[in-house]
Amino acid sequence: WIRPHLHQGVCLEVCPTAMYSSSSGVCTDCDSTCESCDGPGPEACVTCPSSRPFRYRGQCVASCPSGYAASGDSECRACDPSCLGCSAPSSSSSCTSCESSSSLALLLTGTCIAVCPRGFFADSGSCRACDVACAHCSAQGV
Repeated sequence: WIRPHLHQGVCLEVCPTAMYSSSSGVCTDCDSTCESCDGPGPEACVTCPSSRPFRYRGQCVASCPSGYAASGDSECRACDPSCLGCSAPSSSSSCTSCESSSSLALLLTGTCIAVCPRGFFADSGSCRACDVACAHCSAQGV
């Protein structure tokens, strides 16, 4: 029975939690930002602590960066290309903001669109509902 990992002078079958086996077979501490890892450095995290629950490119982060959202496995994944920001990755109906220089620059119920539909007006990158008394409007109450 082979125990290939050395930890404090003892050969182990597996390295203890928060450690990985170095190329020389010695159990080595994971980066302090990781709960567990499969190698050196902050980009080798496998699981993350509750203070940094999301993984972005192998690193544990407190929140996903702009343009990314956490998937069900807490991995930060890219938003749909039509979104600048999103609440769920890879979904064109979960946008929280739109790219202002894009042809789809207006946000309406989670989707980036080119022109606000009838009964709505553009306001700071979002489509807002017209006053109920108006069929068309260019601003609230107008």
